[in-house]
Amino acid sequence: PPRSTLFPYTTLFRSAICIFDDVFEHASEGGATMKYLPGFADACVRGSADADSDVRQASVYGLGLMGQTMGQNFTPYVPGALQALAAVIQDPAAREDENITATENAVSALGKLCEHQTQSIDAKSIFPSFLACLPLTEDAIEARAVHAQLARLLQNDTYKSYLLGENNENLARAILIFAEVMPTASSSDKVRLCDQETAMAMKNTLVQMQSTMPGDALTAAFSALDPQKQAALQACMADRKSTRLNSSHLCNL
Repeated sequence: PPRSTLFPYTTLFRSAICIFDDVFEHASEGGATMKYLPGFADACVRGSADADSDVRQASVYGLGLMGQTMGQNFTPYVPGALQALAAVIQDPAAREDENITATENAVSALGKLCEHQTQSIDAKSIFPSFLACLPLTEDAIEARAVHAQLARLLQNDTYKSYLLGENNENLARAILIFAEVMPTASSSDKVRLCDQETAMAMKNTLVQMQSTMPGDALTAAFSALDPQKQAALQACMADRKSTRLNSSHLCNL
C-alpha cells in the first residue's frame, strides 16, 4: 500500500523530517550538516508529494531551509525543489483547510529560494510567481515572516526589479498586498499578517516609489484596488509627517 496509508511509517517519516528541519535551521554552508544534504534533500522532495499534509508541510519547510542555509551546495537540488514546491502550490486542492498550511509553507520556501538561490533560478519568472502567491492569510506566523521578507526584498533594487517585472507590470499586485497586509499590523497575533516594523518598511517603500516611478503607474495601481482596500491603505498612510508621503500620485492617499 502507499506509504502515506501506513500510519506508523508516516508518523516516523514526519518526525524524521522535523528533526532534520531543526538541524538545517541552524546549519551553515560548509558545516558538518553537509553530509546529510543529499539524503535530506531527496527526502524533502519525496515528502512534498506525500498524501499526509503534515509530511508535506515539514518537507517544503525543509526545502526552504536548505535553500537558505546551504548556499551553492544546494544549487544541484534547486530544480527538483522548485518542481516540488510548484506541485504543492498549484494543486487544485491547495487552498482547502487541510492543505493550506502546507501550501503557505511552500510559498515561504519559494521565497527563500528567490532570496538565497537567485543565481540558480530563472529570477525573472520565479520572483513574480512568488509575488503572485501573496499575501499569506491563514498561517499568521509564517505570513509575518514572509511579508517581512517581501518588504526587505523590495528595498533591494535588484530584487525589486525581479518582483515588479518589466515596466513595473507587477506593481498593482505589490500594492494589493500592501493594502491587505498593512492594516493588520495592530491586530491580535492570530490575524496579524505583519508587524509594525514591516508595515513601516512598506510605507517607506511606497514613498520611495513616488520618487523613482512615474506617478501614473502608482495611480493606476492604487485605482485597481476596490474602495475598501483603497480606504484601508489610505488609513495606513495617514501619518504623513513620519512618511512624508506625496499624496498626488496615489489618488490623495
